[in-house]
Amino acid sequence: MSRPAAPGMMEAAPMLLAAGGRLFLIPRGTAPYLRVGGPLSRAVLALLGGRDRGAVLADLAAAGEPSAGALLSAAEALIARHALAGLPECRPPRRSGAVLLVAGSVLALAAILLCAGFLIAQVAAPMEAGLPLSLATLGWLALAVPCLVLAHEAAHLLVARLFAVRPSAIGVHRGRAGLPMPWLDLREAWGLAPRDHALVHLAGPFCDLLLTALAVLLLWVGAAPVAPLQALALAGTALLLANLTPFGRSDLVGACRATRADPDYGPCRLQRGRLAGPPGLMRFARLYLAVLALLPALLCLAALSRILR
Repeated sequence: MSRPAAPGMMEAAPMLLAAGGRLFLIPRGTAPYLRVGGPLSRAVLALLGGRDRGAVLADLAAAGEPSAGALLSAAEALIARHALAGLPECRPPRRSGAVLLVAGSVLALAAILLCAGFLIAQVAAPMEAGLPLSLATLGWLALAVPCLVLAHEAAHLLVARLFAVRPSAIGVHRGRAGLPMPWLDLREAWGLAPRDHALVHLAGPFCDLLLTALAVLLLWVGAAPVAPLQALALAGTALLLANLTPFGRSDLVGACRATRADPDYGPCRLQRGRLAGPPGLMRFARLYLAVLALLPALLCLAALSRILR
């Protein structure tokens, strides 16, 4: 993965990560990472690896680069500007990291289906049982959502601190639908092994999974009060769907980037009605879209059977 290149580096100097023929400079502050590719990336890596300046210039000229001197000067300026020294340590992604990612995805999908089954059963309940989702449930949602979001971010922070990773920044940003959402900048986690970095990303969804499964279990055994538990199940299901989507900047995409040791990996996207993206995420994306398409149909059938009963 990546590590600070030398003990004498400036504390604010970025970590280095080489992946897919590109060099990533991961800052320790809140600035976005810098990506360098092509011959400039090779020149920087060669200089950081201790190669002589003349040898690097000769290699660039032999590769047919028309501006070998300018490329070498740019590489030296990049190294000096960011106080880089030494060659980044590059390790292939561990199989255990991919296994962890698959296991987390399967468990999360199981929890989503379990919650959906419970909600369908509530909608399809006998008419004598009253309204399946009361106004009290909707009121409790206003409290359940922020509590679950805070627990989700706290899980990220707890696992990161277990690996001695400190957040670069903590704040609130405008999330989906313009709602304020807590935010953690954990770019220091790029210094961890791929498996551990993926675990930091998956900590939040695992927290959602545990709390949602607990709410569903209590409802299943008939525990009271019903309205808060229903709100927790609904909010937990929504957070699982949002944080395990293969589209956008979700925790699932972040875990995939961590296991691949590539900040540019993913996400999936729709191009002219067709699904496109990395092969590993494409399989999960098809399953994810199938679940999203199936749940409304099942809920409509359950509601229709309740009306016609």
